[in-house]
Amino acid sequence: MEYKSRRLAESLIRYGEPVEGTKIKGATVNREVSCLITALNLAADEGLCEGAPKVKKEREIPRERILTDAEYKAIVDASPRWLQRVVIAADQTAIDQGVLLRLTWDCVQDGLLIIKGGRDKTGARQCVGISPALDDVVRELRNEYRRVPNTDKRVLTKGGKPIPRFTLRHAFEKAVHDAKVEDFQFRDFRHCARTRWAAAGLPYEVAETAIGHKLRGVAGRYINLSDDHIREAFKKMATTWQQENQSAAGAN
Repeated sequence: MEYKSRRLAESLIRYGEPVEGTKIKGATVNREVSCLITALNLAADEGLCEGAPKVKKEREIPRERILTDAEYKAIVDASPRWLQRVVIAADQTAIDQGVLLRLTWDCVQDGLLIIKGGRDKTGARQCVGISPALDDVVRELRNEYRRVPNTDKRVLTKGGKPIPRFTLRHAFEKAVHDAKVEDFQFRDFRHCARTRWAAAGLPYEVAETAIGHKLRGVAGRYINLSDDHIREAFKKMATTWQQENQSAAGAN
């Protein structure tokens, strides 16, 4: 408990220096404590120590931050073009940051993004439809790849080269700061996408497959969505959204 109290009072460290105005998150400390508990339990099993201590971890509260249309536009406007493409991809697909940066052209198949091996965190199948907004970005990136191919065949690039995670992190944090958007993290794009899909009426099973969740209960045992099912569901959602926007524009 002393360790947890001390860690929660510490600042984030970047390049060996504390970042002013930041604090270590409770979830980070919980992961450190979990690692320590695992090590102690293993040591107890091997007879290296007696009675591993019992530590009560704080319950992690899931984030529920989503962007307003104005906030999203502000972040995009504050970003260089290479970052805009990453932001649009994250917002439209709910794909994790690391997987997004490793995405290769063989994952782009006839209106779908298909993650090889499934989502890293869950191992669940992840297959998401390419929206009209993302399709424009994919076309731009494909033309760029034809002009300046990269040996890794990465989809998202900066100057024709793969994007390092620290480069994305610093650029994204700067864009969020410049856009004056508070308490928003890159991983929150997953929540933005899932919320938008639900509001647009995308079937639950399709949305869960797109976000990389494991279907539970009866759905997990009996529902096996094909690529065509997912593709058509996203097309239907996009068509409905476009028609609603056109109707609203006409009324205005």
